[in-house]
Parts: sequence; C-alpha cells; structure tokens
Amino acid sequence: MAQPESPKARRGRPFQQRPNVGLTADLVLESALRLVHDEGLERLTIGKLGTAMGVSRGPIYSLFKTREILVQALIDHLLESQIPLSVPDSIGWEDRVRLYAQRAFDVLCKYPGVAAALLKSGFPDTKTGRSVVAYNVDLLKEAGTAVRDIPTMLMAITGLVLGSVIQIEGQREREAKLTAATQGERRRYGKRRGDTLPSSPLDTNNYMAALEVLLRGLNASYADNKKA
Repeated sequence: MAQPESPKARRGRPFQQRPNVGLTADLVLESALRLVHDEGLERLTIGKLGTAMGVSRGPIYSLFKTREILVQALIDHLLESQIPLSVPDSIGWEDRVRLYAQRAFDVLCKYPGVAAALLKSGFPDTKTGRSVVAYNVDLLKEAGTAVRDIPTMLMAITGLVLGSVIQIEGQREREAKLTAATQGERRRYGKRRGDTLPSSPLDTNNYMAALEVLLRGLNASYADNKKA
C-alpha cells in the first residue's frame, strides 16, 4: 500500500507571531502620533505602525478596522490630548481666541499632514470634535458675532490655522528637497549649495499678526451689530 507523501518543508524562516499582550487603542494612537511626528501622516501605514510597536498587524486591525478609521481616531486623540479647551474664566474672549489659535498652530506644526487631513474632512464627528466646534462657536457668540455670520467666521478662523500650517509644511518640504538635490538639480532651481529658498510669507509671527486682523474684524462686526 502506497504511503502518503509527507508535506513539503516550508522554505524560509518560520512565521512567528509577536506577543500582543496589553495592546490598547491609546497605546496604538500614541505610537501612531510618534510616527506621524517623525515621518508625516501620508507615510503612516498599519504595517509600519506594527513594526514600530513590535506587534503583528492583526491586533491593530482588531482595534481599527481600516487606516481611515485609525487616522480619524488619531486626529481625535490629538485634539483631545494636546489642544485643551479649558482656560481660566478671567481670560476674555480675545485672549482665549489667541490662546486656542496659538496652541492649535504649534501642535499641528509638529505633526505633518494632520492639518491637510482636517482641511479635507473637517473636525471628526466625535465628542471631542464637536467640543472643539462648540468651543469656537461660543467664543464667537461672546464676541457678539451675529448668528448668521458664525459659520463664516468659524471657517475664517479654521482656515487661517490650517492654511498657515499647510503653507509652512510646504516650505519645509521644498527646503528639504533643495538640501538633498544634486548639483545638476540645483542648477535647474537656479541655486547653489548652501542657498535656501525665500522664507515663507506665513511664519509664526505673521500668523499671529493675521490673527490680530481677524480679531479686529470681529470687534468691528460686534460694533456694527450693536448699532443695528
């Protein structure tokens, strides 16, 4: 009687599942934030995240079914953990707008690609996302903004913060490309080694100056509403 053939030996190294004990959503999100800080949101993948954490992709997918869900949770986590909305009651609405705008700008500049994702999809429809929108709406109401004008002013504040961050990110990316360019590529840019690109027209100081212009507009709107 013929003996059954023995299974062929698998080539290469045997697959070994790495331990996933204690893996939580918060641990995954903190690791994802570190990757985004170092490499940018566009380069974040589940596989790269698993490698950085020393786990397989499966347990991460069990917490976040898709990359898109992970990104939305990451943005929500970032807003909640690094852009606090609580400020002393003694601070007036203008200073609260300044404080919020400066915090948001500083934090988003640390995590390339997040501002662009927020501009594309808006604030996440979560408790934290809704809290951020409600906080800004309350500030605008306190500033005396007419109800009909609140959506426009909210868009102006959000656009200023996100647009400024995106422009600065673009400047940094162009600088990095120029630094890494070969001599021939530099000739095409019209640059020599050691040259840099012109400074971005929206650095931190100009960003805050633009915010002051927006605040003056809010004050003017308040004065007009009182006269009406």
